[in-house]
Amino acid sequence: MRILIKYILKSMIKNKGRLLMLIVSIALSTGLFIGSQKAFETVMDSQKKIQMEAYEGKEVSITKNDYSSGAGIDPKELELVKMKNEVPEILLNKIKLKESSAKFDSSLTLRGRLEKDLPKASAFTEISGKNWYENSVSISQRASKELKVALGDTLTIHINNKDHQLKIGAIAQNQGMFYNDTRGNYTILFEKEYLKEISGSDYTVIFAETNKSTVVEAIKAFNQKNSDYTATEVYDSGQMEQIVNQITMVITFMFLMVVLASILIINGAFRLTITERMNTVGTFLSQGATHRQIRLLFLSESGIYGLVGGLLGVLIGYGLTVVINRVSSPLAEYGIYEAVSFSPMLVLTGLLFSIGLSLAAVLLPVVRLKKYSVKEVILNEFTVEKQARWTNFFIGILLLLISLGAYFLFGDQLLVIILLLVLVFIAFLLIYPKLTEKLMNGLFSGLKNKMSLLALSAQNMGTSKIIRSNITLFAVGLMVMLLINGIENSMRNTMTSVYAGYHYDINVQVPANGLSSQQEEVTEKLQETGLIESNFHSEILTNIKIDNYAYNLIAFDDPSAYRNYYSYIDWQDKSYDAVFEQLGDGSDSFMTTYSYAEKLSLKVGDTIVFPFGNEEKEMKLVGLYKNKSSFNYFLLNLDRLPENVRASLTTNYYFNSTKKQNESQKILKKELNDYTADVYTKDEQTQQNTEQNELMITIFRAFSLMTIIIGSFGIISNTTISFLQRKKDFALYASLGMTQTQLMGMLLWEGFLTVVMTFIVGVPLSFAEAHLVEKVMEQLMETDFPITINVGYLPIVFVLLWLIVIVSSIPALWKLRTLTIIEELKYE
Repeated sequence: MRILIKYILKSMIKNKGRLLMLIVSIALSTGLFIGSQKAFETVMDSQKKIQMEAYEGKEVSITKNDYSSGAGIDPKELELVKMKNEVPEILLNKIKLKESSAKFDSSLTLRGRLEKDLPKASAFTEISGKNWYENSVSISQRASKELKVALGDTLTIHINNKDHQLKIGAIAQNQGMFYNDTRGNYTILFEKEYLKEISGSDYTVIFAETNKSTVVEAIKAFNQKNSDYTATEVYDSGQMEQIVNQITMVITFMFLMVVLASILIINGAFRLTITERMNTVGTFLSQGATHRQIRLLFLSESGIYGLVGGLLGVLIGYGLTVVINRVSSPLAEYGIYEAVSFSPMLVLTGLLFSIGLSLAAVLLPVVRLKKYSVKEVILNEFTVEKQARWTNFFIGILLLLISLGAYFLFGDQLLVIILLLVLVFIAFLLIYPKLTEKLMNGLFSGLKNKMSLLALSAQNMGTSKIIRSNITLFAVGLMVMLLINGIENSMRNTMTSVYAGYHYDINVQVPANGLSSQQEEVTEKLQETGLIESNFHSEILTNIKIDNYAYNLIAFDDPSAYRNYYSYIDWQDKSYDAVFEQLGDGSDSFMTTYSYAEKLSLKVGDTIVFPFGNEEKEMKLVGLYKNKSSFNYFLLNLDRLPENVRASLTTNYYFNSTKKQNESQKILKKELNDYTADVYTKDEQTQQNTEQNELMITIFRAFSLMTIIIGSFGIISNTTISFLQRKKDFALYASLGMTQTQLMGMLLWEGFLTVVMTFIVGVPLSFAEAHLVEKVMEQLMETDFPITINVGYLPIVFVLLWLIVIVSSIPALWKLRTLTIIEELKYE
């Protein structure tokens, strides 16, 4: 065993270039495997951690269903079923900071608690006195620094039509309720009675932990016992999970494409390894070794490659996760990042994946060793099948016909589409060899008396299975690059189209802040400015949970204005006239997407109960529309949303302005200065959305780059195999008078023809696979995600593949210089 291991390790180290190629290929695949499993889970955990930290570990928030009477929450009225450690608060959101020395707008979250519920003394870095909270407030160190205020200074806020001066009596560490303070958004801590005095509000929320049960069970139990109150999760993970799952689907698909390329590369590298060691294998066989022992030898070597590549891949996966976590951290600008934890099980899974990948990739060339006799192995005489089989060609055509029929008959079924992705690719593998053979033989016949070198290259491709096998690797690389580029462009173009479809200049957001409703006042104020030209309407975006699944919901007040405002979906189509008329006639009706309807087993005319907090409302489905760009919503009239729900959510106002966007924004910020309202321009929001998508686009580009790198390794390996197995042919050509320059030219022409054939068969394959991938993603992501192959990208890819061919041919061209005719032909 010791001698065997020593031989394997020596053989691996002998060719350092191939060792590096195999380990890098396996490591990249393993890194992407771990990254696709862990990275976005880490992002979601990071987001949740920040929210939970701000609410000091409380899992549930309890609010009153009706604040119209002006009275707040009375904790004594509640039956805290399955809950404990409750903390009542006055929570007022989005209060404007006035007269600040900072050069940016700031909004404040005011939190008022009883003295006993204030943070411990150790949480403060500075306090003005023992009873500082009686007539002053506390801010965080971060707020103190960014707002340029210190202990004893004052902050000015506007509440209930009056300015209030708040003296800073304490400065707290950036933790607990102050943890997620960010530039322009800060928390101010009051003693409860002090905040009640200046705001007129009593308790608006109670935060609590669950007691020996899941959050869902505790919320359900509480809501059943307290009909006037509603408990919800502090951190609603439903929507975040949906977003993460959609992103993970895209990343997983691209990962599978890269793994496919890796398998082909590892397979090619081991075919090269086996070819080079045939004399050694023959010696082993002549000394009594069995084919089984030889196979075990190569499989052991493959397993070692997998182990080493897997260890490196785990580090790459960890690094990828850390990078994504850092880029997406809400507190990144402060250098605050949540820890990335890697469980031993994840590391073990990564290692098993890398070893399994390596073994699976080499299995076929290792098993095929059995068909060679001892004499063939020792003398390096192999019968290389030159002609492609008609049988495989016709089987491939049959698979294509079956795929086409299945697509038209069962194209709406996800499992069928996934199967077709595989079948179409297998059909390509079976069809292209015979197609290449016939096309190249035809090219040879047409050029043999005109361009002899090119004709000879065409003949070699038509008669050499080894050369033709390069087309597989090239085509996979071409397909992956085109698909990833298509997904990247689709994402960018879709987002651009979405925002181009919005017809508005200004968006005014009026959040629920625990004070009396400002919506009516803001509406009047907006009308008085004279800035509204068209499409004025208000809407609320929220979600409701049905069977523990979070469904997005948009409620708007004016169906006509809404149809004009959002034209990415063609709401002006006459088929929607009756639907929008019903949405505006005061009936309990709604519209939704086909995917939501299918998920809930609904058809037009059916009714379903919407849970709005503790209140339930039976709603009738009156229309369906096709989801586009994750526009998956329930659409209903704002009047159908219960008053208590409306009062607890942010209201958005949209309209086209009579002035330029920036000018209107400046005017409105001044006019709405006394309200908790934020004013955004369409251009501003478009830019923010573009920046948010840059991370995903960068990841797509990274996948594309990895595919090119891995593909280059495989092509170099295949070219070297081709040279080694054709050395006798080259020697024969040289003996007949062909110069080294002509031999080099023939190899380069072969590479060029390989790229040409790759495009002939690979481009149609890429278009077919892109359409099938689009169908898969449409169903998995419940949205239209058009993947269009960028035809303008094809010339760039052609040149890129041709450059890879030239680079990969360099080792073979170099070996031609040392080719000895007598040595190669002596057995002949």
